Amino acid sequence: MSKKITTPEGWTKFTGSVEFRDPIPLDAVLSYEEALNRARPRLCWEAMELRKVETDEGRQEFVKHFIDCCGKTDLPHCTPGMGETAAQKEMLPAVMACVEAWNIEGITNPTAKTFPGTPKKAASQFLAWLIENITAIYVGEELDKADPNG
Repeated sequence: MSKKITTPEGWTKFTGSVEFRDPIPLDAVLSYEEALNRARPRLCWEAMELRKVETDEGRQEFVKHFIDCCGKTDLPHCTPGMGETAAQKEMLPAVMACVEAWNIEGITNPTAKTFPGTPKKAASQFLAWLIENITAIYVGEELDKADPNG
């Protein structure tokens, strides 16, 4: 089965639709989770507690802790994650494993080597849209429906 989703109105680049695998197979879910874990920053327990303080002073303490903690080698410690382009490259194979068909103007059966990286803003927006839709399938955006296991 698949879930066809059309790109938002108003886009001038990468317009069309994508057919996502739905449900997402377990091997693709594992790739997606692993890519997310490698791409995003991670916080140690102390940083997670500091992040809860919603004052200017609390935010300054969090930033100071994060910067100091990222250089440590003992675990657990904060890790900075990746820059935007590196994170996108990390996520791309997992994204592609979740797509059944591409119906996007200017993109024919993309691979990790041919996926568009420019124009930067439009390419980033397109990849973020893909990840957002995969995440919706992953978590189940139709929460009002009956539990399939219940």
